[in-house]
Amino acid sequence: MPCNQRWVILLVLMSFAASSAQPAPPAVADDLPEHQLLVIGDVHGSAMPMELLLRLIEDEANARKYDDIVVEFGNQKYQSLADDYLLHGKSIDLATLRPIWRDTLYFMAWQYAQYENLFLRLRELNQQRQHKIRMVLAEPEFEWKGLTKAQWEDLTETREKGYAEIIEQEVLAQEHTAILMFGAFHTVKQDITIAGYDKPFTSLVANLIHRSEVDAVVLWPHLAPTALPEDVIGNGFINLKNSLLGEVPLRQLTSRLVSAETLEQLADYYVYSGPEDNAAKIAPAANADSAWHDEVWRRSKILGGRVEQQAKIWLDGLGYQGRR
Repeated sequence: MPCNQRWVILLVLMSFAASSAQPAPPAVADDLPEHQLLVIGDVHGSAMPMELLLRLIEDEANARKYDDIVVEFGNQKYQSLADDYLLHGKSIDLATLRPIWRDTLYFMAWQYAQYENLFLRLRELNQQRQHKIRMVLAEPEFEWKGLTKAQWEDLTETREKGYAEIIEQEVLAQEHTAILMFGAFHTVKQDITIAGYDKPFTSLVANLIHRSEVDAVVLWPHLAPTALPEDVIGNGFINLKNSLLGEVPLRQLTSRLVSAETLEQLADYYVYSGPEDNAAKIAPAANADSAWHDEVWRRSKILGGRVEQQAKIWLDGLGYQGRR
């Protein structure tokens, strides 16, 4: 059967498969190719990628393979604070830690409880084990105080390169192994063209491959609310080189992409644990913190656009009546 016919059939199956199909959580393959970096594509609002990361580090034998976890949701300004809490076991209250993920470029994306919970769980595991995993905060250092929209836009334009430089310094130069967790489009292994942009987009991982020839294994998350057929799912951890899924152009699964790269060209494994339902919960502290609500509103008025829309929807849902 011609390639294009096969992936069309697969897409039809994905569209009409029963969304109630719920496989067991995907196992992490024991036969991953040799790698220095294991890259998990995150989906903002989804609990599934974080659940996979937690399974990786909860398994002590697997956790010993990695020296670091590198995250998008942390301002490098606070690296010493994260080290004190996670590696050195210092007693630090959560209110002091929250600026790590709140003082970031896309602060609305990290409101979910799972990011805070990762800090709590990694600290517990590090206190219990001889082998401790460091969390590397990959967002280049900046200050929200006095930041203008133009400065914010400049930071967003250069962040992929900035992520790569921090990983080169904090992980690769130390000859460490690491798990990376970044939004899925930061993890693709080749340049892609995103809808609405004239220039090709070079992701963090593509940057690292171009610059450092690093061995990276990329795990692509299931983004759709539909279920995959059982004969495609397997154990939920699908090698794209050996699966029909690998032949599917990514643009057929998301309207954000206009170039023709297939999943196999952009990632190594497809991770499936059921239809995506965007079920991640906002952290109770974020919902309850009136000072944070004021700061979110202040920042959103500076940035406007999509960030302001997201902030307004969230704050309206809380009945916010602050600085308007």
